[in-house]
Amino acid sequence: MLLVGIVLGVAAPGTAFADRVSGIRAAVDEPVAVPGSVLMLPLTATRPGADWPAVLPLVLEDGRTLQGTVAWLEPRPPGETVRQWTSHPGPVIRLVTPTDDSSRGVPGRRVPGPWLLATLPRDVHGTITIGTRRVHPRWFDPPVATIASTTMLPRSASLDRPDPDAPFAYGRWVLLARRLHLAPPPPPGRTDLDRAAATWSALLWRIGLDRLEARSPRAAAACLEHLTRIGHDGETAYAAWVTDPAAMGRLRSILLDTTPDDLVEEALRWSDAQPPLMAWIEGASTTSVTLALANATPNEVIAQVAWAQEGEIPLAIE
Repeated sequence: MLLVGIVLGVAAPGTAFADRVSGIRAAVDEPVAVPGSVLMLPLTATRPGADWPAVLPLVLEDGRTLQGTVAWLEPRPPGETVRQWTSHPGPVIRLVTPTDDSSRGVPGRRVPGPWLLATLPRDVHGTITIGTRRVHPRWFDPPVATIASTTMLPRSASLDRPDPDAPFAYGRWVLLARRLHLAPPPPPGRTDLDRAAATWSALLWRIGLDRLEARSPRAAAACLEHLTRIGHDGETAYAAWVTDPAAMGRLRSILLDTTPDDLVEEALRWSDAQPPLMAWIEGASTTSVTLALANATPNEVIAQVAWAQEGEIPLAIE
């Protein structure tokens, strides 16, 4: 079972002048939920503030009560680790503390901020009351394992593998294992919270891809290609998959929220909109700039490179 609550009853120094949070509730009305798996959703409050509870009850429609853990998500501190090719930018998840103050967050953004995690029973159904709000989950059946292989994809750091330690990169590991016809590695993390968040993030991608594949295997394969593409520079394999958070969020929204009649069309539109080139600066000085370009498709493309100034003639590179 997931998550043992830690009750922190004494306010830490520095919280005396912060308003105490009140009117805690779920921040979404229709979360994606799977019986027997992890539920994770953002929390909000009528009056934001500090002294969030360490645990929060969830009341099921049949009257049963579960205890969920309140966690705090925040951006990964800059310079915390050495950046690698596939390093995941975060966020970091940890247990909430009395000094965490939701009134200091940016309106409309869920990081930093409080989230609720709980393990749902296998026979759950109907609504769930969280704080002062009754939510109506969109219930999905547990994903069916599509890979019969017992060989596990090794979780290790390399140029062509996702970040092995970041919980919110675990969904990529599951998708990559799916493409390579291997069993995924277990969720990463040093804590129960890390592993629960990893399980939840991967669950959303599995449900979404299964939903698309049931209507169009071709569209599902195209999206999976963008999410797990590996390129080659000579004999060196490297990750060439989509990493832009906005693009990733858009696809996940399409997979989970789009009506069945529009799902395939919207997914293919997203696939077609992904740029074929990656570019980054490898070096710069007062006299020169060195650019690196990577073609993320199996076909030759022409890149046009120019200074951002009027009248500049672009340099074409195959």
